Amino acid sequence: MTKSEETLLREAIKKMLLMEKTHTQEVWTDNLLEYLTGAIREFYKARLARKNSLCVQQDYDHWLFNEVSRLLDSFVRAYFHEVKGSFNKEKAFKKVQAKMSKIDDGRRRNATTRIINYYSKRIGNKRLIQLDDNDTLEFWKLVQETIDNYEEE
Repeated sequence: MTKSEETLLREAIKKMLLMEKTHTQEVWTDNLLEYLTGAIREFYKARLARKNSLCVQQDYDHWLFNEVSRLLDSFVRAYFHEVKGSFNKEKAFKKVQAKMSKIDDGRRRNATTRIINYYSKRIGNKRLIQLDDNDTLEFWKLVQETIDNYEEE
């Protein structure tokens, strides 16, 4: 291998390693959406089950501290992951939140359907107390808390 080929190979390896460490803005946004969608789905299921007295506090805590927390931990790692180029992460995150709010009704319906399937025998013909905007606000508070706690570490 000639010296110029070695140099080209080294540079290619450096670029590959850099690409592994950094994301494009699009990949960054997609990752945030993926983790937040999973987290809000689990959060809504937990809230809906709790609002309708379908689960005990221990099950609710498990849902929040295991399922939701795990997804939010992945979200926050993705949030602070390096991104190629310069862009305003806060501004981009607000766009992610706006996308999430557009599909929020669908997420609520999805959670309701899943809870009805999980607890069909307990529910019977009973009408469920629905999720509302306060539940969504609580989710976003939890997201912000997760970001703030990560920044402090």
